[in-house]
Amino acid sequence: MPQEGVDPAAQSGSSAVRKCLHFSFHKCLTAYFGVVMRKFCRERGWMFTHCQGDLDVFEDLIRHGEGRRILSFNNSLPSFAAYPPFRASRFLRDPRDLVISGYHYHLWTREIWCTTPVFSWEPLTSDPVFRLEIEGDSTKWPNGISFQQYLRSLDYERGMVLEMLWRRPHFCTMLAWPELPEILTLRYEELVGNEGRAFASIFRHYGFGDQDAARGGAIAEAHSLKHKRKGVLRHTRDGSPRQWTHAYTPRLAELFENHFGSVLRATGYETDESWVECARGVLAQ
Repeated sequence: MPQEGVDPAAQSGSSAVRKCLHFSFHKCLTAYFGVVMRKFCRERGWMFTHCQGDLDVFEDLIRHGEGRRILSFNNSLPSFAAYPPFRASRFLRDPRDLVISGYHYHLWTREIWCTTPVFSWEPLTSDPVFRLEIEGDSTKWPNGISFQQYLRSLDYERGMVLEMLWRRPHFCTMLAWPELPEILTLRYEELVGNEGRAFASIFRHYGFGDQDAARGGAIAEAHSLKHKRKGVLRHTRDGSPRQWTHAYTPRLAELFENHFGSVLRATGYETDESWVECARGVLAQ
């Protein structure tokens, strides 16, 4: 029980709310966030659940889950309907870099959705951009093969376009995201390299006291990406920002701007289309 006359949020393991939420996108520190939160929750007597993109599970735990919980949810837009009092964080990363990171990760990952031949291709092959930029001959459209297998069969530019199309629902979520005072948004580019400070601010926003916020920040710092080995076949291949400047060919930059440029403006990464001229990627000879 809280001590009389003491702010509950100032006591170890206590927060101003019983449900703390986190929103992000695939390849935007989801695994890292889980590492930090699982350790923090074990120490503080909370529960952490990463719900992937399962909205039903996520919202059931928000509305009916017992105990003190930190819940993580990816990619889709929550309803925010009939939620109990909550505090939330959201990670945002340059959409162009999300495409790059996803492309390289999906070439080797063992995630089941990416490697199973039972993959729903229709949403991608029905996209006019797929037919125009990847494969116009319907007899050659992928069927009965995994996302990874087809991605590996494409050259770099067409593979990157496939990643853009796979990301389309995520970009739609970014465009529709509401501005709510309960949600603290942190940009990937500002967070990486400053994980301890960033996570301390997250815990303070959640309503934890200074002691807990400092401990959460220390955990984040101990597991910081700057201490991790990186490589082609590692979960973190390259955590640097603005990878698009050297990974996007002029053609890819033009394609992204033409079809997804609005998400760059909506998220504040660009104000106009002039960024296309900064793309310096070249195809391997």
